[in-house]
Amino acid sequence: GELLGLVATNALELGINIGDLEATVLTGYPGSIASAWQQAGRSGRSTGTSLSFLIAQDNPLDQYLMRQPDFFFSKNFDNALIDPDNPYILKPHLLCAAWEKPLDDGDKEFFGLIPLPRRERDERRPSLPPTLSGAGREGEPSLLAELEEEGTLRRRQGKWYPSSSITYPAQDVNIRATRQGYAIMDASRGCLLETVE
Repeated sequence: GELLGLVATNALELGINIGDLEATVLTGYPGSIASAWQQAGRSGRSTGTSLSFLIAQDNPLDQYLMRQPDFFFSKNFDNALIDPDNPYILKPHLLCAAWEKPLDDGDKEFFGLIPLPRRERDERRPSLPPTLSGAGREGEPSLLAELEEEGTLRRRQGKWYPSSSITYPAQDVNIRATRQGYAIMDASRGCLLETVE
């Protein structure tokens, strides 16, 4: 017989439609129920029926799903959770927003109070809560001031503009995660279970 195949990264889950695709093979659990269904759902789009395989990797999560398939099939899609006040998320988005349209004090309505990371806040002035633009209190830390110190934003006539060195900041913002990965450890044994981006 003949086999028409396609090898792709998980970018295939982002809406690329290949109408005649009849089967998918996922090599390893992608990390969320939603991603697994998105990847499996690339097949059968025009035929109405499809087949999908999940080949487990040698890690605890994949092995758990192989032993407990009901866990996977009975779960709803994962909720997308985000803390909009997280400065590691908000800071690059402030730069993107300023690139689209200069920021001013009216933007506090959309961005609210912007805390600095605890370590940085303690180093600067722990008694004052940091905000988007300092709220007019002298010495109050702000993410906009940080962006200005870094040379990525400039304040002119009450508005914040991206510096001329910034071309298109959105290309550097990951919509799925912050830049840092993290490790999942078994505290009782002190061993690494998994690393996640």
